[in-house]
Amino acid sequence: MINLLLNLEPYIESRNVEIISELSEFNQIIFIQKGKMLVGFDFNHGKRYCLQFVDKCIIGAYGITWNQRAQFNYTSATAVNGFFIRK
Repeated sequence: MINLLLNLEPYIESRNVEIISELSEFNQIIFIQKGKMLVGFDFNHGKRYCLQFVDKCIIGAYGITWNQRAQFNYTSATAVNGFFIRK
């Protein structure tokens, strides 16, 4: 557990940035501590966001564990910060 915490790197992203797009590979696990994240999908050449996470979100843990691609779009609605660890 200590090795995991020592390998965390800071993560900062500005608002309205698509962090992970649909069908892309997960190369890192992102732990969002502050900020608002939107989760959605592409539909008829437009983006629809259904879920909203505020101040707590983990992106990529399931995808890295099971070697799957992203099924949803992850976009920052506000400036977000937290930590990430590489695959």
